[in-house]
Amino acid sequence: MKEKVSVYYHAIFGRLLEYMVQHRQETSDFWGRNFCRYACSRWDGRYSAFNPLSDYPTLEYRLPRFRSKEQFLAVLWFVRRCTSILNRKLSTENVSPAELGEEILHLYIRALSREHSPAPELELVERHAG
Repeated sequence: MKEKVSVYYHAIFGRLLEYMVQHRQETSDFWGRNFCRYACSRWDGRYSAFNPLSDYPTLEYRLPRFRSKEQFLAVLWFVRRCTSILNRKLSTENVSPAELGEEILHLYIRALSREHSPAPELELVERHAG
């Protein structure tokens, strides 16, 4: 999966990154910070916001800076589903990288709406913690 993400990075993450750049306050609210030199909005190898370049079979999300439990859960909801989609579709399905990029953008927009509403997962965590 990592190799395909590296090769098709712009097609997969380009639309999402464009959206995030155009909506900087929303990006900062969701991720906890905005783009910086350690989490770039462009393909910058190791320091890209979504980094497939590592020694491990992982995709590194470099943008999160957690500010609240609600924000943590919203980001976690997005990154788990995004990674699952990438793993599944890049390894088993014949999907174009551009279509995959559109799907990830729509997933992100759904995640934004979750960030502003109570997360059922949060209630479960609080119930078990109390």
